[in-house]
Amino acid sequence: MGIKDVLGNNIRRIRFEQNLSQKELAAKLNCSVKHLSSIENGRATPSLEFVENVASILKVNYSALFYSEEELHGSLSFYAKVDKVIEEIAGERVGYYKAYIRK
Repeated sequence: MGIKDVLGNNIRRIRFEQNLSQKELAAKLNCSVKHLSSIENGRATPSLEFVENVASILKVNYSALFYSEEELHGSLSFYAKVDKVIEEIAGERVGYYKAYIRK
């Protein structure tokens, strides 16, 4: 399972736990339902700002959105997974974001 799948599954799971529809969360995020659906289904890569907004609205630590079941049970390194996400979405600013997250 790729990082986009993990992120999307976690957003969907937390949204369900908070009894929010895609339409309600999309409205709070100021995005379309189609875009949110694409992210939840692992077909789109959100920006870091989008992830931060999701975490803020859902009232969770944004790093928790990147934990898979394996990571929750300690079999994968959290920082290794975060590094993959940053490399996928940050491009040439990878070093900056890695340093920021590890502060």
